[in-house]
Amino acid sequence: MLIISNLSGKYQIIASLLFGAGLRINEALRLRIKDIDFYNKSIFGFCGKGNKDRYTLICRHHIHETAFRKQHRQAVKKSAIHKRVTAHTFRYTFATSYCALALTLERFKNR
Repeated sequence: MLIISNLSGKYQIIASLLFGAGLRINEALRLRIKDIDFYNKSIFGFCGKGNKDRYTLICRHHIHETAFRKQHRQAVKKSAIHKRVTAHTFRYTFATSYCALALTLERFKNR
């Protein structure tokens, strides 16, 4: 876990999937959103060992909301961001970025 905590961004996510869900490196690198089934708590890994597809379980560790908020607050302080940043800010930023990208792509297609 110490190694995972010393990684950041996408590399931390990949290591967490290797450790928490038992994915192989190629499965983690090829993972798509549609491969995660939260209802059945499983992940579909394709083109793994021997080029075979398989299902694995999602790690069942639960993070308490207050633990996330504490880590989030510390990360915001460490980032020296002086605006109010909540968990919902990530969702909003994703939506805004996605809309901006869609508009850019639409303009590009219409040329």
